[in-house]
Amino acid sequence: MIKVTGNTYPARKILKDSDFEWVPQYKAWFGTEENKKELDRITRPSYSRTNQKAATGLQFETVDSYK
Repeated sequence: MIKVTGNTYPARKILKDSDFEWVPQYKAWFGTEENKKELDRITRPSYSRTNQKAATGLQFETVDSYK
């Protein structure tokens, strides 16, 4: 499980597009390794410089679970 924190507000659309889930209780986004791979794909400069800029403030942490 991947926990995403940091400046996530500008990246909320690309996080949703990558199937990450917002969990208000933790004020963080959570997803799987597959979600992270998709996020990495759509934030490459060759795919979208706008997405790359939105993702610059994100911090990733591997956690066991959020439930």
